[in-house]
Amino acid sequence: MKRIKKLCYVYCVFLVFFIILGNIYIDKRNNKPLKPLKILITVKTTFKNHLTRIRQIYDTWYKLAPESIFFISDAFDPVLNSTLQGRFVNTSCGSSHDPISLGCKLDEELKLIPKINPTWYCHVDDDNYVNIPALINTLNNFNPEFPYYIGRTATKQPTPQNGRYFWFAIGGAGICLSKAAIKIMTPNIKDLYNLYATRDGMPDDLALGFIMDILGIKMTEVTNFLSQYDNVDALPLHAIIDTPILSFRESDKAFVNLPYFFHPDDDPYKFQTLHCFLFPKQCNPKLRRLGINVFTHHQIKNHSYGTYVLPTHKW
Repeated sequence: MKRIKKLCYVYCVFLVFFIILGNIYIDKRNNKPLKPLKILITVKTTFKNHLTRIRQIYDTWYKLAPESIFFISDAFDPVLNSTLQGRFVNTSCGSSHDPISLGCKLDEELKLIPKINPTWYCHVDDDNYVNIPALINTLNNFNPEFPYYIGRTATKQPTPQNGRYFWFAIGGAGICLSKAAIKIMTPNIKDLYNLYATRDGMPDDLALGFIMDILGIKMTEVTNFLSQYDNVDALPLHAIIDTPILSFRESDKAFVNLPYFFHPDDDPYKFQTLHCFLFPKQCNPKLRRLGINVFTHHQIKNHSYGTYVLPTHKW
């Protein structure tokens, strides 16, 4: 009996030491340890998009860094939760696009950050395609030990709010915060967010920008974080390769200027087409059956795009 107690004691001491040393967050939903990440990406979504937009993300850019990506939604989906291996956060937030519902989801996203302790945190919407390597290359230009609030503004002038004038990053183009910025905001974010987002009814991205300004963290603009307000369909093909975040525009189905590599019914947002263009080795074999040249990417990378004509397929 004494031997068993001694072994149990040694095991407990070792376990505590391991958790402290590794700074590991245990996901209570699946009991799997998640190591601190270089980058944490949260995707804001809603139940009606689980089988459409989230499926397209799962089949494409999610596969580039599955351990780094969490989905924040407004309804529990056991199938999706299992598919994502527990990286699905169900909230009690509303499903509409009003400031309170959006702010509620962003609040849940921010609560996740200190549990993961990433070097960088990025927020995106479910109509965004994230080129993970390009995003990391972009963030590598900034020192995470400095408080950075990175994104793309949608306004031509600073926004006036409660007596302050500030630039804010639009959520639809992606927003990234450095480790130092997270450290500054973490002790205050809940009270500040409830005060300004809830009381004043600010949209989530505006409220975050307002809070960053209160904390003395000014927005750093990255012009190739692209939202639905940008003409992504006019983007030159060689520029797509180095663009970290692109956005699909639902109103007119506008996205990258590439021919459909798949049937539009299977690839309504061209996410799979773009993914095959950027990462041919991850491309679905169906693409080869269509006779599309998967080496287009390499030819464009070598700047032969001026004379190269992309193949098309008639449906």
